[in-house]
Amino acid sequence: MRRLDREQGMWGLVDNCCAPRPTGKVDSRVVKATIAAIEAQTGTSTGHVENE
Repeated sequence: MRRLDREQGMWGLVDNCCAPRPTGKVDSRVVKATIAAIEAQTGTSTGHVENE
């Protein structure tokens, strides 16, 4: 426990099994797939056509 306290400060003393996650209870595989899909679309066209 002292090692975690040294490495992570107060957060190292928190039981991470019960700590809330920003994604809630969503399976980590779904989160990873969603992030990959969003990153794959980053920089692609939105379909918006500007007037010439």
